Amino acid sequence: MRIIAADSGCSILDESYQPTNILVSTCILTEEPYHQVLEKETKVVDYTLRNPDVVVEELRMCLRSPFLERADCVHLDTTLGGLEVVDLNDSFLDCRIMSSEGRVVLKLIANELRGIALQIRERTGARTYAIGGRSVPIRLAEMYNASDGFMEARRRCAESRKDVVVGLPINVELEFTEDSLTTRSMDQPKLEIAGELPALDVDVTRILNPLVRGFLAYRISPSERR
Repeated sequence: MRIIAADSGCSILDESYQPTNILVSTCILTEEPYHQVLEKETKVVDYTLRNPDVVVEELRMCLRSPFLERADCVHLDTTLGGLEVVDLNDSFLDCRIMSSEGRVVLKLIANELRGIALQIRERTGARTYAIGGRSVPIRLAEMYNASDGFMEARRRCAESRKDVVVGLPINVELEFTEDSLTTRSMDQPKLEIAGELPALDVDVTRILNPLVRGFLAYRISPSERR
């Protein structure tokens, strides 16, 4: 089965290591054994942290993806027990154990999510499931958020000549050389992606985020070699 999934993540952190934004969104296509990505696209988004439309835009990204036609189903990064999104309604949400804020947000966007999921199903036959953090394809999208968000933070540092601290998704770590970048999932050791790292005049320091366990951050600074 081929699965398409999208996720948004990475953040520029302020001086207190608090996240200030959601930096990138990534849409991926994967297939069994779900260790690698067949296709992917990433865009810089700079969403606000409490933007209720983030999940809607992720699903819309799947709808507009050039590789949607190759997918058998879609995984949405909302944890609702694998519910098919076209069946999402207020009665279902009222029965779920979740925060009152989360319930309000989902009720606000439910109609849009159902409409996009229906378009996907009518166009390709693929069904959309609200499976959330249990999904390995969504985890792969998170890992690309980490690598592409890190590269965007490096670009911003090189352009501004100011320090930039970027926070990664949970349990993701980076390993890099002068010209390559490897992204690993610390909770699923077989998940690993590799890519090229553009040459930029910056230095990088790995940091344990002091506010939240399991999250790494990287301080990117203009190189003193200049």
